[in-house]
Amino acid sequence: FSHDWAVTREHLVFPIMPLVADEKRLRAGDQYYQYDPDLPSVWGIMPRNGTVADLRWYKIPGIVLGHIMNAYTEGSKVIVDTPVSPGNCFCFFKDKHGNLPSLPETITQLTRITFDLSKPEDQAITMEPIQGAYGDMPKIDDRYAMEKYRIGYLAFRDFPRMGVAQIDWHTRELKFHDLENAAAQEPLFVTRSATSPEGDGFILAVVDRFADKRTDLLILDGNDVSRPARSTGKLPFALPMSFHGSGMPA
Repeated sequence: FSHDWAVTREHLVFPIMPLVADEKRLRAGDQYYQYDPDLPSVWGIMPRNGTVADLRWYKIPGIVLGHIMNAYTEGSKVIVDTPVSPGNCFCFFKDKHGNLPSLPETITQLTRITFDLSKPEDQAITMEPIQGAYGDMPKIDDRYAMEKYRIGYLAFRDFPRMGVAQIDWHTRELKFHDLENAAAQEPLFVTRSATSPEGDGFILAVVDRFADKRTDLLILDGNDVSRPARSTGKLPFALPMSFHGSGMPA
């Protein structure tokens, strides 16, 4: 199971998660994927100007990722920023014993994973979980994709506290736009102009208002999402959960 993958200016990163498809199970009408807690996640890294013969594989047990925030190469190191969970974050798939995951197993935490390609595989990996940065659907200022960057955003999910979070990777400072009785879908970043500094723009966030059974579109300040919303578009109905999109100036 490979739900997302990463690209830097110099490398490709292929994360394979321990959710397995099986033809016999599918023909019997069972679920498509099945989580195997006994398997590690496996990460393949290759140079962009190389071939599959150059692939190196790394095993990281006990984590599952959904979506990658960004990745970049710095010397011999490949840095991947991604929310990861200690178990199956795809909670609608049962494990090989027929069990759905418990809530703690599904909680994703933003983590910096560093692969030092100059070291042996058993010494190459460093994990840096960001305390308090829980959630998924990460987003960046796409002008800084594939290279060293400073600012990232994600849908913050530390129930009952929900909202949109922002991280400054230079300081590891977190900022939060808290939501009351609501949750944000994937945030989108739109730059203010082509020459604006990193993060100078707007975060568009579709917000599910559970108590009112409707949906809002919030426009937040990309420089500081903790500020009050710049604008709120009120939809007169509840928009079903949607996953991914893109925003652009117009």
